[in-house]
Amino acid sequence: MAEYYRTTPEELRTSLERQGGTSAIENNLRTRKSIEALIAKAKVVEGEWVDESAVEAVGESKEEKPKKAAKKKAPAKKAAKASGQEDN
Repeated sequence: MAEYYRTTPEELRTSLERQGGTSAIENNLRTRKSIEALIAKAKVVEGEWVDESAVEAVGESKEEKPKKAAKKKAPAKKAAKASGQEDN
């Protein structure tokens, strides 16, 4: 890069640090290395395309437990008797 800008590496580094460019370069390097790692571990298979996010969404809905039915509330009279507040 220094050759491209016709400057010394030290001057280029100082300029980048002043402008906050080193963090952008670090971020780009991290991103590139992450993508390279993903590509290196990727498995290419022949066959029909399967959208894995759609398959996961369907699988999640099937795995959900059915909700329990809500308990019925006691009629008002029985609830009053139980609490000792019976109307006479």
